[in-house]
Parts: sequence; C-alpha cells; structure tokens
Amino acid sequence: MAYKDIPLSGDAKNQSQGDLKQNFLQIAAFTTKDHETFGTGADLGKHKKITFTQQGAAQTTAIDEMALYTLNNGTEPNLYLRKENDGTVFNMTPQTIGHAVKGYEILPSGLKFNWGEVVIPVNAIGTAELFADAFAVACYTVNVTFTTLTTGDPRDNIVGALNIAQNGFTASRPKTEYIGTAVTINYLAIGI
Repeated sequence: MAYKDIPLSGDAKNQSQGDLKQNFLQIAAFTTKDHETFGTGADLGKHKKITFTQQGAAQTTAIDEMALYTLNNGTEPNLYLRKENDGTVFNMTPQTIGHAVKGYEILPSGLKFNWGEVVIPVNAIGTAELFADAFAVACYTVNVTFTTLTTGDPRDNIVGALNIAQNGFTASRPKTEYIGTAVTINYLAIGI
C-alpha cells in the first residue's frame, strides 16, 4: 500500500484511521531498515548497517557536501567518496588483487602500494619487473629486500632498484662475483 497524504480536510473522525495506521506501519518499516527499532534505549537512532543502492553515475556534490555511494566499476559495485563541490572521487573498496603474493592496494587518499617477489637469475646482473598495476602519476620509491642470500656476508648481498618507472623497475645486483647464483628479492613500491 502506498503512503497517503492524509487526513484530507473533508475527512470525518476515523474516516482515515486505516490509512493512518498503514502510514505509521510504512514509517516504522522505513526507519527500522538498517536502524535500531523504535524504543531501543541507548541505541535509538543508531545504524545497524548502511545499505546503498547502486547508482548509474558519479554523484554530484555542492560546496560543504560530501557524497558516499556505490557505483559499478565495470565488474562489480564499489564504494566511492566524492569530496565537496564535485571534487575528487576516491574508490574506497579494497582490491581483491591486494591479497595476492604479487599485488597492489590503493588507499582512499589515492596513494598506491605495489609489492611482489622477483628472481634475478643465474648469470644476470639484473632483471626487469612489472608492477601488478602501474602507477598513474609516478612511483616515488621501491624498497627491495632479500628472500635468499648469495653469501653469508651482507656486503655481498646488496641489491637495488634501478630504472624506476610508473609500470616497473629493474632489480639489480652490483656484485658480479656471485653472478652464478640466483637471487630472490621482495619489493614494495609506493606512488600514485
């Protein structure tokens, strides 16, 4: 039953009683959806959860407003935050690839992390590595650490990140004396 604009000016007492009751039932159903029910004491007015319907486009905002909404990212609904005055839109949904050994994650601020493991093969000074997801603007830093060591002397196990670009870098070992051994390193890259 649809919500009705009642009582009408010409209604007699009790004429709209059934419609009024239905209106109150609909108000109760509306307000308790994702909320605590009426008369729940300290929890009155609090949310149990927030359910968003998927929007067809990015939502607009005016000055002194922000919007939180869901929108399909091409494969599934994602949660987005839009800053005031139709400002920057941030995807707030964790990426499923972020759970992979070689993966990436984008924070709501737009800062991105790429990580992975790369092997510098036998007889190679270095090897190129592509990120799981290229940086849109720049890669600020790549930190590399050993998984396997060449020798017990840490000075012989120096590795570096060269040719850092938006889509990858070159993992390099400057000690050519130990070129006969493969080296496995882990890396963490940060950028936007």
